[in-house]
Amino acid sequence: LQVYRDLFFNSLEGLLAGNFPIIRRILDGGRWQALVRDFYREHRCATPIFPELPREFLQYLQLRGVRSADPPWLLELAHYEWVELALDL
Repeated sequence: LQVYRDLFFNSLEGLLAGNFPIIRRILDGGRWQALVRDFYREHRCATPIFPELPREFLQYLQLRGVRSADPPWLLELAHYEWVELALDL
């Protein structure tokens, strides 16, 4: 079961890293992975469509709010990166 859990997490992390590259670069590896793991664990996605997960991640960030360890502009940057992707598609 751990193998499948790791495969899914790595796929999800790779997808989100590709859609939020600046956030991925700004947050160190441990903080980024913790954020993705929290999203995976806490957020109930409204869509089963894999390409729509970046929008779900943005909604997760908005619902969770900015935490003390986060840069204060994290939500704005996430929104900018998501809009950039949406316009590109």
